[in-house]
Amino acid sequence: MRTGENLLRPVAVLALAAVVLTAMQHSAWRRGHRAGVERVVQRLVGPGVVLLSRAATAVGDVGFSLTAAARLRRENRALREECEELAADRRRLAQIVAENAQLRRELNCPLPPKVSRVAVVEVIGRTPGLLRRRVTVRAASGIFLAKDDVLLQGGCLAGRLVEANGPQGEAVLIMDSEHAVAGINQRSRDQGMLYAEPPTGGRGDLLRMDKLVGRCDMAPGDIIVTSGVGQVYPKSLPVGRVVAVTYSPGAGGVVSALVQPFADLDRAEFFTVVRIVGSP
Repeated sequence: MRTGENLLRPVAVLALAAVVLTAMQHSAWRRGHRAGVERVVQRLVGPGVVLLSRAATAVGDVGFSLTAAARLRRENRALREECEELAADRRRLAQIVAENAQLRRELNCPLPPKVSRVAVVEVIGRTPGLLRRRVTVRAASGIFLAKDDVLLQGGCLAGRLVEANGPQGEAVLIMDSEHAVAGINQRSRDQGMLYAEPPTGGRGDLLRMDKLVGRCDMAPGDIIVTSGVGQVYPKSLPVGRVVAVTYSPGAGGVVSALVQPFADLDRAEFFTVVRIVGSP
C-alpha cells in the first residue's frame, strides 16, 4: 500500500497545482489581467516559439529554393535546346536560300542560239585534286543526259559531260589539266586555245590563252567566248575575262593571255546542262 500511496501522491500534487493555477488564471481574467504564472510561462516559452517559427520558415524557404532551382534548371535546359533548334533552322534556311538563288540563276541564265536547255543538275561528287577537276552530277528522274552535253553556270561555260547514264553523268570542267577549249576575243576577234593554268601562289582559277600569233590585239578586260572551232562547244558561250597579257618578241610575236573564268567552279552546287540543237 505504501507503494501505491507513493505513486498517487505526485499525481495528486500535480492535479491540485493544476486546479490552483486554473483558478488563479480565471480570477485574473475576470479582473482583466493575466495571471503571473501565465506571464512567466509566456516569457519562458515565447522566445522558443519564435525560434521554432523562424526555423520552420527558413526550412520552408530552403525547400522552396531547392524546388525553384530544379525548375529553373529544367527551364534553362529547355531554352538551350530551343535555341539550338532555332540556330539549326536558321542554318537550314540560309542553305535553302543559297540553293534557291543558284537554281534561279541557272533557270534564268541566257542561252546562245542553236542551244536547248536539257536540265539543271546537282553536283553530287567531286574528284579531289588541283589538276584533275571533274564532278559527278545528277538530274531529276526521267531526264536522260548525254555525252558531250555542255555544262553552264549562270550562262557561262563550265565544262562538258564525258560520261552519261540516264539522269547521272560525269563532267570534265574547264579547269581540268586535260581540258582545252577554242576561244575568241569578243572585241578584236583574235582566236586561240584555252588551257588550265597550273595553280601557283594561291591565286584563283586562271586559263591561259595560247596560239595567238602575229599582230594580235589583246588587252586586260577583254571578254573571251567560245569560237565553235572543233564543234566541241557551241559558239558565243562566255568563258572569262582577260586579266593579263604577255608578249614575246623573240618568239615570233607570240602573245599569251591569262583569262579569269566567269564560272565559280569550286562553289558551284548546280549547273545548267544544254545541248546543241540537232545533236542526239
